[in-house]
Amino acid sequence: MKKILILGINADIGKNIASFFLKDGLEVVGTYRKKKPVFSSKNISLYKCDLTKRGDINKLIKNLKKIKFKWDYIFSSVGTSEPISKFFETKFNTWKNSINVNFISQLEVIHSLYSFIYNDDNKIEFPKHRFKKFIKDIVLGTIERNEIIIEELDRNLGVNFDLFKLDKIFQVILKSATYEILYKPNVSIKIIIKEYLDASNFFLNESQTKYLNALLDNAAKKLRPSNA
Repeated sequence: MKKILILGINADIGKNIASFFLKDGLEVVGTYRKKKPVFSSKNISLYKCDLTKRGDINKLIKNLKKIKFKWDYIFSSVGTSEPISKFFETKFNTWKNSINVNFISQLEVIHSLYSFIYNDDNKIEFPKHRFKKFIKDIVLGTIERNEIIIEELDRNLGVNFDLFKLDKIFQVILKSATYEILYKPNVSIKIIIKEYLDASNFFLNESQTKYLNALLDNAAKKLRPSNA
């Protein structure tokens, strides 16, 4: 059974979307801020959650973990139409609230949801280390841009390349290195490839390391042709 998460299910559009998918046989999880909506279907779970409150978001993630909810679709009908007034007559806090409700708060939920998928504890812990800041940046950056990285690899490494046929640890190393190639222009290609090849010696056999070297060299030439 496919599943959908609807943020702001008590809005008219949220209710209609929920009813449509429930009739189509999907399992629905929805959030509401004040008044709990009523649905006749048993395939729906509802959680009170004010997306502007970090505590509410954390509770939502914990509840989703309890029911082992992994979504196929996410739909958000959360939003505010404010401010509706003349530009110079509008208080700045009203603009802040609008941006927070319509944009920031929804990004926070999605960020937490992805953490929930990639890490059972909802929050990735980074132990003290002299390179902690750098490692954290690479790990979170790779997770956040996972789909973009996969698309770039598929597009640039040829029709015979299949990322998902590789070992999991191979995938992680390749995607992390690709993240640096794409988003760390101040780090030279030679350094990136050398560091990941050195690290791969702890996890991959010799033939895999050679294949990784070939893939990274090819990807670098396509993704950063100016200094590959």
